[in-house]
Amino acid sequence: MITQSIIFVLWLLQIVGQVLRWTYWLQVKEYRLDRFFVFFKTKLGKRELGILGILGKLGLMLCCLYFRSFSILVLGVFLLLDFKVIEEIWGRRLRKPVFTQRARRMLGTTVFLFLLTFLFFGVNLQSLLFGEVLFLTGPFLGIAWTISVVNKAKKREIAKAKKRLEKIQPKVIGITGSYGKGTTKDFLAHLLLQKFSVEKTVGSQNTEFGIARKAQKIKKDAEFFIVEMGAYKRGEINNLCKIVNPEIGIITGIEEQHLALFGSLENIKKAKFELVENLPRNGVVFFNFNNTHCRWLAKKAKKLSTNPKVMGFYFQNVGSSKAIKTDMVSKLISVNTDGVVFEIEEKGNRQIISAPLHGIHFVENLTGAILVARYLGVNWKQIKKNCKTIKAPRKTMQVYKIGKAVVVDDTFNNTPEGFEAALSYLSLYKKQKKVVITPGIIELGNESVKVHKKLGKIMSSFVDKIVFTNDDLVSAVEVGLGGNKHKLTVETNSDKLVKAVSELVNENYVFLLEGRLPSVLMDCFDSEMRNVLEH
Repeated sequence: MITQSIIFVLWLLQIVGQVLRWTYWLQVKEYRLDRFFVFFKTKLGKRELGILGILGKLGLMLCCLYFRSFSILVLGVFLLLDFKVIEEIWGRRLRKPVFTQRARRMLGTTVFLFLLTFLFFGVNLQSLLFGEVLFLTGPFLGIAWTISVVNKAKKREIAKAKKRLEKIQPKVIGITGSYGKGTTKDFLAHLLLQKFSVEKTVGSQNTEFGIARKAQKIKKDAEFFIVEMGAYKRGEINNLCKIVNPEIGIITGIEEQHLALFGSLENIKKAKFELVENLPRNGVVFFNFNNTHCRWLAKKAKKLSTNPKVMGFYFQNVGSSKAIKTDMVSKLISVNTDGVVFEIEEKGNRQIISAPLHGIHFVENLTGAILVARYLGVNWKQIKKNCKTIKAPRKTMQVYKIGKAVVVDDTFNNTPEGFEAALSYLSLYKKQKKVVITPGIIELGNESVKVHKKLGKIMSSFVDKIVFTNDDLVSAVEVGLGGNKHKLTVETNSDKLVKAVSELVNENYVFLLEGRLPSVLMDCFDSEMRNVLEH
């Protein structure tokens, strides 16, 4: 009995850490089981969720039911897992959710099941084994029973949003695409602010809840409401359009992002095209003509019975072939680590624009924002002035210094197009050694190997050190690196990663942080010691 009580106490601490960890990842994946199980299938997912430890516990507890001598092994495993939880708590690395109402309900469901188990079965190995299974299923049961509650709350929020929009009647601009949504949104808002009262969704407010809640708070004098629209499957953008009723649409580009969830590139194109299909008769839609899929969708849009006005923008990069003729074309003049200068042409009228943006790829997004601003009546003088103070969204190619090192923080989002663009910017640093730290790109489905091979090939030519925090994608990158495999290291331990990086920041390095990285590493880079570059 004493042994069982000790086992119970030891089991309780590590199981609390386990439940918090699983609830955290379900919350990160927006309580979507499709996203969660894509994550679950990866090596990173299995490691973060502690699958090996869970299987070990279950196996030993089953053996312990028949062979009491296994009790010592069970005690040992629980002790090891307890030490890990204590270490994570001490180092502030324990994964735990933001305690929203839904997260609290999910945790409450798990606790209820826990109490119920031990009320009926008492403290013994059978109840621990049963409790282990319940703790694995508890968060999912919590998601299941809260769906109806969430849907009711969502309906209320949407109704309030529609009422507010009907009262204020701003012109709604919807923006979607696989990449560049947030950047284009922020650029366009900045360009319009000199002439109009503008509201926009903030950060990742691109879901039904996020957009509805933002819509309720827009100012009563708002003339434009710029809405970023995200999706992981077909039908979701259609739902967002029903909330805000966009009159203008922008499609920034289409690629394999979230292919594992959409199922096919064709589904991605159909999902993004829902924005065009929801525009009113004689609405207007802007396409990025640098993207072949967007050019195809532009042709499709011209055939719609609603007769939308179809406009396009194109950025001709250095070394690219002859520019595609469309409504607005930009051409690079110069680029350095401080910003870009480019020429832009509209109906034969040429203008020179300079912007303090870190990367050539931003010219593509800015060209689209300028075309929309011109369509809405902003003059060139205002556009030039605003471009000189324009900024990319937070943690999107944000550049600062720590010691002697330069840090390029591109951790807000991670797409194939964005990763390649970040590498292009990194290559502008000629005198420093270059280090890329990244988990790679998730949710690419069958395209993952091809994408990471390509990234490896690009990095092989000029990057000095590559650190992957996710070992799922390393083999494909190694193929791309070819004879430069020695440049690549894999470090999944956060403490070792921080230690390795801290030894490099006092050297003449430039770091590219690409994609979501461990919070302890970002805390290291975001410390008060950094001196943000004035540009």
